[in-house]
Amino acid sequence: MAESGDIALAATSDQTSGVRPRLRVLLASSFLGASVAGISAEARADEELAVNAEPSAPPTSAPRAAPPAYGSEPEGPKGAPPPYVYEPLPKPPPFGRRGFQMAIRSGLSFPFGSFRDRGDPGAGGAPKPGDLVGPQIPLTLDLGVKPSKWFFVGGYVSFAAGLAAGELSRSCDTLRLDCRSLSFRVGAQIHYAIAPDDLVNPWLGYGLGYSSVTVGDDGADVTYRGFDFGHFMAGIDLRLSKTLGLGPFVDFTVGKYASRKIETAGGRIDADISGRSFHYWLTVGPRLTVFP
Repeated sequence: MAESGDIALAATSDQTSGVRPRLRVLLASSFLGASVAGISAEARADEELAVNAEPSAPPTSAPRAAPPAYGSEPEGPKGAPPPYVYEPLPKPPPFGRRGFQMAIRSGLSFPFGSFRDRGDPGAGGAPKPGDLVGPQIPLTLDLGVKPSKWFFVGGYVSFAAGLAAGELSRSCDTLRLDCRSLSFRVGAQIHYAIAPDDLVNPWLGYGLGYSSVTVGDDGADVTYRGFDFGHFMAGIDLRLSKTLGLGPFVDFTVGKYASRKIETAGGRIDADISGRSFHYWLTVGPRLTVFP
C-alpha cells in the first residue's frame, strides 16, 4: 500500500516537472515575438516618415582652387623670408614737471620809440633811440619755480651790449672815440605753458621791472633809467629731454625812462626827465631751458 502511494506521488512529480519547462518555453517565445513585432513596427514608422519627408538639399562647400599647372611653379629651392627689422617706438616726451627751472635767452634787441620828448631842453642826447643806440645783443637769465606744470613764476636779469648809432656814432667817429651802448634790466615775470606734456610746448609770458641804457665812451657817458611796464613774451620749447629744452622766443618791451645821469671827467649830473615818452625794445632769439 505504501509503495503504491509513492509511485503515484512520483508520477505526479514527473508530470509537474514536465509542465514547467514547457511553460517557460512558451513565455520566452511570446516575449520574443512581442519584441520583434515592436521593432518591426518602429522600423516601418521610420520608413514612412522618411518617405513622406521632403528631400533635404545636399551640403554645399566652397569650390577648391584648381592646382597649378604642371611646370608652372618656379624650379629650385624657395628663397628665405626677409629678415625681421626691429623698429623701436618713438620715445614719448617727458611729462610736465614742477620745481626749479632756469633759462638763458639771447638774440638781437632793436630799440625804437623815444627816450624823451622833443621838448625836453635837457642835455644828454637826441630824443630818438636810433640817434643814440644801435641793435644790441642781450644775455638774459631766467630763474624761478613751477608751482604746477602750467605756470612758471620767477625773475630775470639781463645785460646787453651794442654800438652807438646815429648822430652819436658819427660824432664818435669824428673824434676817434670808441663809443658803445650798454643795457641792464631786472624784474619779475610769469609764464604760462600751453602744452606742458607735449614735445612742442608753446608758452606765453609777462614781466615788468627796472631798466637802464648807457651810451658814450670812456670820457663821457649818458645813462637813462626808468621802468618797464611790460615785457610781452611768447615762445616755443622743444622739450628734448627731462633736462633740456630749446626754442625761439620774442619779447616786446614797453617802458619809460624817468631820469638821466651824465658822467664826465669833470663831474656828474643827475636830473629827472621832464618830458617823458614811451620807448620800446623788440628782442628775438633762441632760449635754452633747464628742466623744461
